[in-house]
Amino acid sequence: MSTTIHTQAPAQATAPALRGSLPKTTDAPGNPFGDTLAQTIDSAARQAEPAARTGSTAQPTGSQYLHAKTADHDTRHSGKPDTATFMRATGADFSTASSLLYGVVGSNTDYRDWNAIMASGDPVQAARQATGALYNSDLPYTSGNGFKPSAAQTVAASGNFAWLKVDQREGLWVMNNQGEALRQLPASAPDILRAARDFGLDTADLDTLADQMDAKGTAHPSVDLRSLAQGGMGTSHDWTSDPLAHLKGPGAQDTLAANVQLARELGLKTGEAPVASAASSPTTPASRAPAAAPSPDAADGTSSPEKLGKQLTDALLAQLQNAVHALQTQHGTAV
Repeated sequence: MSTTIHTQAPAQATAPALRGSLPKTTDAPGNPFGDTLAQTIDSAARQAEPAARTGSTAQPTGSQYLHAKTADHDTRHSGKPDTATFMRATGADFSTASSLLYGVVGSNTDYRDWNAIMASGDPVQAARQATGALYNSDLPYTSGNGFKPSAAQTVAASGNFAWLKVDQREGLWVMNNQGEALRQLPASAPDILRAARDFGLDTADLDTLADQMDAKGTAHPSVDLRSLAQGGMGTSHDWTSDPLAHLKGPGAQDTLAANVQLARELGLKTGEAPVASAASSPTTPASRAPAAAPSPDAADGTSSPEKLGKQLTDALLAQLQNAVHALQTQHGTAV
């Protein structure tokens, strides 16, 4: 005989009963023990609901890492580590740690349950999931004073992404579920993917965003949003490879290393053409660009200073041309 245990109904039915039976005893003036325990029960009930709905093997959505609306200041800040502690506990670098702890929250109220996050098997991933859940919750995380683009400024919107026209300049923005803009993103595939990862957002929404932009005749950025939505690199070039990075200084090498790590973490297949070219029409499938023929310099295997200098100059000119092309495309001008 097999027994199936359903946890959702008991969790929902038992939590109110337990809260109602709590005594209003206090262990300190102005700090009712019963109220504190009630918040704990609410948190436990919310953590049980996702598994009850979909089964214990379901991936967490992030809501189990959020406090209740009633959580006070001390409760919300309980267990939140500083940057150094988070780095030691997770192995994350400074940039990742500071972004997850403070950068993605900004001036908003942090309702993420850091005790639950740090107790999870992967605190970095849990923090990202909690961030995405926070910005799609009904929690009072915002004062309501953030920048809310008007309908005239909103060219397209899908999920937590929007294509806005602000001060006569168009671009991609991260949004919360209250219609407030959280951050403007550079027209760079790794920057878009990195922001989506850190904010715990679904890049599949970029596909619908691209459809809306096409319907309105809006020029696409130099990044292929559909490619990113479908797990691609988002560009026709491999941004995890730069043979000349060592000639551009430590900053270029650090950026390249971060891009390689990002692609590896997201499971991207490097060196492949995007699903659809950003410069092509929405009805024209993109084809893989032909491989460039090897240069005579590369063929003979030499790397004299003159040749390296020429390679660096050519690379910088190509990047400048791409930037100008992207700017012209964004403003609807012909190249």
